Amino acid sequence: MKYLPTLINALVVAAMGALVTFITRTQIQDVRREIGGVRTEVRETRRELRSEISAVRSELKTEIGAVRSEMAVMRSDLTQVALAVGVRPRPQTG
Repeated sequence: MKYLPTLINALVVAAMGALVTFITRTQIQDVRREIGGVRTEVRETRRELRSEISAVRSELKTEIGAVRSEMAVMRSDLTQVALAVGVRPRPQTG
């Protein structure tokens, strides 16, 4: 009888320890699953962003090419206008 309260306390502490371990372990597993889901979402988002950035780069290259072509035409037209009004080219210094 002398050791019965000590034994009961030990069993209660062990049971509480097991319960806390089980709850903590379950929560840790849930957190790990959530982290795995977040990692997957981040990977997918990175892929989407890379794809969109690539598309924007391609479109930008096309637009820059068009602007350069328009500038060349405009430069040629301005040269023709300048020659028509009698402007002489500046001497090249250098």
